[in-house]
Amino acid sequence: MQGTVEKIESKKVNTQYGVKTAYTVVIDGKFYSTFKNPGVSEGDHVEFDYRQNGKYKNLNEIHPATAFGYQSPAENKQSNDEKKQEYIIRQSSITRAIETLSATKAETDLAQFVKKVLQLSELYTDFVLNGITDEIFNNSLFEVKQPKETKKEAKK
Repeated sequence: MQGTVEKIESKKVNTQYGVKTAYTVVIDGKFYSTFKNPGVSEGDHVEFDYRQNGKYKNLNEIHPATAFGYQSPAENKQSNDEKKQEYIIRQSSITRAIETLSATKAETDLAQFVKKVLQLSELYTDFVLNGITDEIFNNSLFEVKQPKETKKEAKK
């Protein structure tokens, strides 16, 4: 689909993965939402795709429209390279999150461990792609907890 961006707003929202930035993009009078920075500006003519999710229209993809919907091979290669780079960053973030959480031995329940890995990897990815944000510092994953008492300490 194509249209003109009339307005872009962002706000912090609580999700099951912690606090995230949600974007509302108004295109030709219709409201669409996404958790990814849309990467376009008000007034841009855009091509986009969305998925209906109950009463919400969630953007799957949005980018500036090119003349007649044509994208030069150079532009197409650049967007493919950017997507590939993002996949590399995400994979690296998941690996680092597993290493971080394994080193702390914070969780023995597999489901909780996986949930924390995904939360932490999303924070790492957000940091690499968007820089340091309040979202990182305000995340409950980083609450300082007292270490559990060891068997030696309990005997004393």
